[in-house]
Amino acid sequence: LNSEGDFLNTKPWLTVVRGHYTGISLTKDEVSWLISSLGLKPLKQEAKTSFSSVAVHFRLGDLQSLSTKSYIPISRLSPIINLFSNYRDTVIFSDSSPDEVKTILSNSIMGDSVDFINAPTLQVMEACTFSHNFIGTNSKISLWIAVFRITFDLGETTWLPREIAHQVETLLPEKIRLAEIHYY
Repeated sequence: LNSEGDFLNTKPWLTVVRGHYTGISLTKDEVSWLISSLGLKPLKQEAKTSFSSVAVHFRLGDLQSLSTKSYIPISRLSPIINLFSNYRDTVIFSDSSPDEVKTILSNSIMGDSVDFINAPTLQVMEACTFSHNFIGTNSKISLWIAVFRITFDLGETTWLPREIAHQVETLLPEKIRLAEIHYY
């Protein structure tokens, strides 16, 4: 679904759409519908998870072995995480095992209170969407978390790699609050 025309030509029997980047700008109502459809609770007191001061979504998975893509260099990611080293509860979510992520990040991250978690995607999206501060990486999940946060003015800060700035700016409804995203 790369355009409004593609979207309008979607057949009613379609049950699955494989995620990819799109050129469709969304309205606030459409973003609200997405949050609701995913079962994310916009009010913190209704949500199923507790919210950390800092939530990081670290896309790793198959990026370690792909020759055409790579994960965000630790030398770029760790200084952003370390901006929050004095916060008590930092959670790093990844699609890789916690031990693998600890091995990659542990020598670069300051602070004692960091948890490494591999959780279901929707749980990760909810926790990161409603965290006080969010640091994303180069993934569609981080992109959507940022769109949800910025559209509904959630949390304090949202950090994303500059590589996905164009996708964020395309998706955000009415191009609102772009200044609220910090790019690294």
